[in-house]
Amino acid sequence: MVLASLGLRAADVEPIKVSDIKFDVPKAWEKMQPASSMRQAQFRIRREGIKTPGEVVYFYFGPGGAGGVDANIQRWFRQFKEPVAQLGTQTEKMEVKGMGLTLVRASGTFMSGSPVGPKTAMKDYSLLAGILEAPAGSIFIKCTGPRDLVEDARSEFVKMLQSAEKAP
Repeated sequence: MVLASLGLRAADVEPIKVSDIKFDVPKAWEKMQPASSMRQAQFRIRREGIKTPGEVVYFYFGPGGAGGVDANIQRWFRQFKEPVAQLGTQTEKMEVKGMGLTLVRASGTFMSGSPVGPKTAMKDYSLLAGILEAPAGSIFIKCTGPRDLVEDARSEFVKMLQSAEKAP
C-alpha cells in the first residue's frame, strides 16, 4: 500500500529533526540506527512483492559542508557503474517554505558501499534524492533501492521533502 495515495495524514507520519529542520516521515518507513557518523537519520523502506528493501538516509554537514548542490549531484551519479548519459537522470528545482530544493533521479547499476571501501553492484537500482538548501546548511536526503520500489515510494518521498520546515 502506498501511503502517498492516502494523502499522508498526520497519523501516518512521524516527525524527525535534522539540523534545525523538521520532516514528516511516513510511519511505514522502518527507523534504523545510522550506519555511520555521517548519517543523521536512516530508514529502511519495503514494498510487498519486492524482496530487497530500499534505504532513505539523511546527511547534514553544517554550513557549506559537503560542497554545493551540483557537486553532490555529480557525486551521486558517479555512484552508478554506467556513464551518466545512460542513467536517465532528471533534476528538478522547486521551493519549500522559502528554501531551495533540488530533486534528483537516476537509475542503473548502483555501486553500494562506503566511499572508500569495497562496492557491491546492485543492478536495476534507482536513486531518488533531495537537497534542501536550509538556512543552517544544506540537508541531503537520499533514497536508493530496487527501481520498482523507489518509483513506488516517489510520491511519499516528495511529500516528506515538501513537509520540511524550521523546527520550533
